[in-house]
Amino acid sequence: MAAVRGLLALRLHHGGRGVARVLTGAWLLPPVGRLRAVRRRALFTRLTVLSKAGKYRAVLRGTGRLTATSGSTPWILRSAALRGSASLDEAVDAGATAWTLARAEGHPVRVAHAAFQRTLALMWADRLDEARTCLEQRLEPYAALAANRWVAWADFVRGGLAVREGDAEAATAHFRRSEDRFRGEALDDGVSSVLVARLAVLRLRGPDSGFQEALEDIERFRRTSGRQRLRYARRHRFMRHAVLLERAEFARVHTRDIDEARRLYEEVAASPYPLHAAHGHLGLAMLEAEHRHPPEHARVALAVADRIGARRHVRHARALLAAPGPGRAPEFFFC
Repeated sequence: MAAVRGLLALRLHHGGRGVARVLTGAWLLPPVGRLRAVRRRALFTRLTVLSKAGKYRAVLRGTGRLTATSGSTPWILRSAALRGSASLDEAVDAGATAWTLARAEGHPVRVAHAAFQRTLALMWADRLDEARTCLEQRLEPYAALAANRWVAWADFVRGGLAVREGDAEAATAHFRRSEDRFRGEALDDGVSSVLVARLAVLRLRGPDSGFQEALEDIERFRRTSGRQRLRYARRHRFMRHAVLLERAEFARVHTRDIDEARRLYEEVAASPYPLHAAHGHLGLAMLEAEHRHPPEHARVALAVADRIGARRHVRHARALLAAPGPGRAPEFFFC
C-alpha cells in the first residue's frame, strides 16, 4: 500500500499539465473540516506541477497571498517562479522566508531546497559574495542531511560561481562531481542542467575545447532521457533558450558566424522569460556595437535587466551604451 501511495504521489507531482488541469478542480472543494487539508494539498501539488513545467506566472498568481503560516513549500515555489519570471531580489527574499519556515518545520529536504533557490537567485542577481555565504552556511550543511541530489545541486552552484570567476578548471571539477551524483540519482533534469552549464566552461577554454561535441551530447541526452527515468520538466523552453544563448555567443566570438549569432539572439530576445529576453537583446546590442551601429538593443536589455535585478546584464548594457565607438564586445558568461 505504501508503494502504491508513493507511485501515486510521484505521478501527481510529475504528471505534467494534464494533472495540473485536473487538480484545478480542488478550488471547488469547500475549505472546511477535513476537506480544507485535501484542498490545500491538491492546490499546492498543482503549483508544483506548473513550476516544473516553467509556468511561472501561474505559480506567482497561485502564491500571491502567502503568509508566515503558509508553510515552506509554497514559498519555495514562489522563489523559483520569481527567479524565472519577475524579480531576482524578490526571489532571494522569498527563498529566505522559505528557509526559515522549513527550519521551523524540521524538514531537511525543504531547508536544502529553500537554500538552493535563494543561493541560485543570488548568483543570477550577481550578488556573488552573498551567494557564497548562503551556499556555505545554508545550502551545503543541509544538503548533506537531505539527499544526495542536494549535494549535487550544491556542486552545481559551485561550478556556476567558478564560471563567474573565470576558473575553467574549478568549474569543470564541480560540474563533473555534480553530474556524477545526478546520474547516480537518475535525475535527468540535474544532468541536463550540468550539460548546459558546461557549455560556458567550454567557451572559457576556447574554440577548440569541444563545444560542438558538447552540443551533440545535449541533443542525444534530450532524445533518450525520460523514457525509463524520472524527468521533472519535459521539453522545458527555459533550458532550450539557455542552449541557444550559448550557441549564439560561441558563434559571435569563436566562429564569427554573425548571421547565425543574430538569428539565435533574435529568437531568444522574444523569450517569455525576462532574464533570457534581456540576454538576447544584449547579444544583439553587442553585434550592433561591433558593426558600427548604435547599440539600440542595449537600451531594451538595460530596461528589462534593471527591472528584474540582473546586475551583470545591466553593467554590460551600460558599458555598451557608454562606449565611445565600435569595438569587439567582451565574451559574456552566465550560467
